[in-house]
Amino acid sequence: MFKITQFDHTADIGFNIKASSLNELFKASAIATFDSMVNLKQIKPKTKRIIKLKNKEVDKLLFDFLEELIFLKDSKYMLFSKFNIKIKQVKDTYNLQAEIKGEKINPKKQNLKVDVKAITFHEFYVKKEGNWKARFVLDI
Repeated sequence: MFKITQFDHTADIGFNIKASSLNELFKASAIATFDSMVNLKQIKPKTKRIIKLKNKEVDKLLFDFLEELIFLKDSKYMLFSKFNIKIKQVKDTYNLQAEIKGEKINPKKQNLKVDVKAITFHEFYVKKEGNWKARFVLDI
């Protein structure tokens, strides 16, 4: 279970995410990112991609994950709507495996909103306070 709250930020879009697990936090962050770009109901899960990432710091792992999603949007011209996230901590390293599903961008079929250019470090954090919480700003 997760909660996404958007906040105003000058010329950008910000999100506060609250989730019961780390997997849900990453899923909600991906949903927030793509929902800012397009109506997710219009994205069919036609193509599957696997993302594998590692990092010793969970906040940097989330940053890397969102950065990879934006890279795939730009380089493969794809939008994603389904996210199955599995994060395991092995010793001092967080290992992420994400199965993401989506389709090519098609402005004739999809109501595109804004183009997210990047994730920023401005106001960025991930922390565990009972639930997992994240805050991030997307450059548009």
